[in-house]
Amino acid sequence: PMLYQSPKFDVLCRLAPTLANACHFNNFDSAHAGTHPSLEAILFSTPITPLTLGDVGRKPIPWAIPKVVKDAGYQTLFVTSARSGWRDLNRVLAVQGFDEVVDANTLKAQYPDADLGIWGVWDSYVFKYLTKRLAAQPTDKPIFVFVLTSTNHPPYDLPEDYQRVPRDMGLWKGETTSDTLLLNLDSYHYAADQLGAFVQDLQSGPLKTNTVVAATGDHN
Repeated sequence: PMLYQSPKFDVLCRLAPTLANACHFNNFDSAHAGTHPSLEAILFSTPITPLTLGDVGRKPIPWAIPKVVKDAGYQTLFVTSARSGWRDLNRVLAVQGFDEVVDANTLKAQYPDADLGIWGVWDSYVFKYLTKRLAAQPTDKPIFVFVLTSTNHPPYDLPEDYQRVPRDMGLWKGETTSDTLLLNLDSYHYAADQLGAFVQDLQSGPLKTNTVVAATGDHN
């Protein structure tokens, strides 16, 4: 959808202006055709999957990204809008170097108004929590945060207050046979907008000089 971003076909919202000052790599392919194997490829730098469901994932992987970062002196935090029990992540992430895991249940407890849907809470609660958490982070303790959002996912439900935007579908040159195309574009728009709002907050706040944000889609 990013290929067709324009004023008449908005799929990025608040993420769009942040790309002007970003290093944008648009010529790449995902490691796997699924969220979990892509997640493992990113965190564990291996095409072998699934690891979190077997004995290998329950033993420290020396080159696992969170472990390497933790050994370098960073505090490590995994935040997801989904439930961390999915694919046994809650049993594995600590072994692989994460000091703390915050998931849908944690966020629901902190924000009682959050709806707990099929895949977890809305992405907005992830970034709301993360903004507050980073602001309270001790200045002498660097932190590495890995975020996994889940709203942009079938059945493409969105918050009741989400404002849908009109799009000129004549500009869309992608797949058109899916009966969920419009809902998918809306959820993509929502997810990108939430990330963009977070980035904009960082860019205008006190953390802008010492924070790096990297983002990727996990699969097509």
